[in-house]
Amino acid sequence: MKSLLSAIVLTLVVTAPTYAQAVEGDWYGTLDAGGTQLRLVLHLTPNGKGGFEGSLDSLDQGAKGISVTAGTVVNSVLKFEVPQVSGSYEGKIADGGKSVDGTWSQAGNSLPLVWKRQ
Repeated sequence: MKSLLSAIVLTLVVTAPTYAQAVEGDWYGTLDAGGTQLRLVLHLTPNGKGGFEGSLDSLDQGAKGISVTAGTVVNSVLKFEVPQVSGSYEGKIADGGKSVDGTWSQAGNSLPLVWKRQ
């Protein structure tokens, strides 16, 4: 029993940094907001506490450095919040860590948003 518990803990310790590395870096996506295409860039870095933080740039709106908080990856699902715009995102990491397919939520609206690495 003790060795089983040790194996589980070791697995969690080893896989947590793997997820961190899987989403760390820059991601690119386009949000279709009522016929307006908004090009977005997401910058994620590990926060040293097992999660992520970063910033979001909306290229077509000229907005840069919007704070991204509360980033997590659990069971290959990336979640984060963007408090400044009352937004959030949840998506499944796919294609060997090269894309995240999910939903952007803001002001009671949900829109599909796929992030990809370049």
